[in-house]
Amino acid sequence: MSESISHPELLRQCRLKLENESGELRDRIELVEQDITKLSLTRRDFPLAIVAFNSLLCIPDFSEQCQALEAIAVHLRAKGRLVLDLVNPLQIQIAGDPVPKPFFTRRNPHNGRTYTRFASVSAFDDMHRQRLHGWYDELDDSGVVTRRAYSITWRPL
Repeated sequence: MSESISHPELLRQCRLKLENESGELRDRIELVEQDITKLSLTRRDFPLAIVAFNSLLCIPDFSEQCQALEAIAVHLRAKGRLVLDLVNPLQIQIAGDPVPKPFFTRRNPHNGRTYTRFASVSAFDDMHRQRLHGWYDELDDSGVVTRRAYSITWRPL
């Protein structure tokens, strides 16, 4: 079985989690879905921006990565800070690893079931991009495995 979670679904899940938070926290959070390379928010004086979980690297075009950083900078106050959470490129195999391997096994917080992530990566192309392929295998209560495939291109160099 191959499926992906849509952006609206991720926002829906986040909204559900926010419903369980205090009113003060909920009032301080506004969820927005936009292309980060064209980011345009009303507010332009944020003290901090965080780009987490290698998100910047999931933009496979260098000029679009730069556009994203420029768009974020427009929204920061003077002396505002940008925090980038990025993988150390020295830890990446330039030649790739075409043999899928299990990366981790965790518990799904939505249903309590165990799942394992498998992945393989292509060699870098001439634009410093790499294709990541893999799947998540989740074991249900009756022992049946559900497989959810994924494939993305990223640019970590």
